[in-house]
Amino acid sequence: EKHLTQAEIEDFHLSTLKLTYEEAVDAYKKQTSTKLGQLITNRELPILKQAEELISNYM
Repeated sequence: EKHLTQAEIEDFHLSTLKLTYEEAVDAYKKQTSTKLGQLITNRELPILKQAEELISNYM
């Protein structure tokens, strides 16, 4: 169940991006100028780096 305000429902749209690992890291680093961007980067970048390491070790 989603707990969104009416404004979030109307204004928040997700889209899918296909980026290389390097492009994704750069995109996360560029968004750190805002508090929300920093929060997202702090949460997602370590996961992205761990996934890259797992994939590299698998291949």
